[in-house]
Amino acid sequence: MIGTLTLKAGGQNVGAAGSLNFSTPGKAQVVGAVTFTNAGPANALNITAGAAIELVPATGTLTVNDGKGALAGMLNLTAPDIIAASAPTIQAVITAPNGAALNDILGQNDGAVNDTGYFSANAIRFSVQNGLYIQNSGVDRAVNRSFAARRGLTVGAGGLSIATESVNTRIFINGRQALATAAGQAFTTGLDFIPTLKIGSVGSLGTIIGQDNFDPSSTINGCRIAAGPQCQTSFTDGTLSRDTVGKSTENSGFGPMGFTNLVELKDVVPLGYQPLIDDPVTGAGNDDLWSVQDDKKQKK
Repeated sequence: MIGTLTLKAGGQNVGAAGSLNFSTPGKAQVVGAVTFTNAGPANALNITAGAAIELVPATGTLTVNDGKGALAGMLNLTAPDIIAASAPTIQAVITAPNGAALNDILGQNDGAVNDTGYFSANAIRFSVQNGLYIQNSGVDRAVNRSFAARRGLTVGAGGLSIATESVNTRIFINGRQALATAAGQAFTTGLDFIPTLKIGSVGSLGTIIGQDNFDPSSTINGCRIAAGPQCQTSFTDGTLSRDTVGKSTENSGFGPMGFTNLVELKDVVPLGYQPLIDDPVTGAGNDDLWSVQDDKKQKK
């Protein structure tokens, strides 16, 4: 169990290129605010667990900063399972039947709103075998369905990398990236955050292009990773659907982006006038109505 702890780099508690390391053959549970401050680019906070890493959102955070409020250094977490979620959410994750349920469960925030999230550093790297789960710490999905409102972690210019074990590794996370601009600090959130990630097996991490080395039902900020730039949130089976068929989603409640339907079903619009012929034509007319002249012409 890891409680509240603050260490300073730069020759005070840790050297300029030093690291703070936690290791256990069992489960590492973070229940306090762990802060590695005054950190430089080479400083790292590392946690390795043989069973799992669990962070308790109500009291636990992992932070690496430069001592002036800016993100710095590296945060490296390695375990078969890594989860940052409340106790009820953890139980719901354990019993979740599929990716659809996991996406919905981890999109809920049952605690206080925390924009920074549970993990923050200039560079964050997770190494997992079974699953990585980070509950939304932003505005509750049920209240605000905007993808950009999702929170859970904040990473800096160093980016977020996820080393996975196989195509069965599940990733259901929420977060954002902090960017330094001339006008101050800005953030990459929601769908825009997805292409910045790197996911793959150890030693072969690459920017996301479709499905790489993870469960195809995995999501980031509520969207399926394997869908690429086209956000899809529907789960009809365990694989990514290549076609989306449905009604227009202008009022779907999912914000201005909504779904992109490759096939759109429109309501039938009735004709604005009545047809000229009501009954089918079955013959050439009544012979008794032919004129005498016409009859003579016919006989000739």
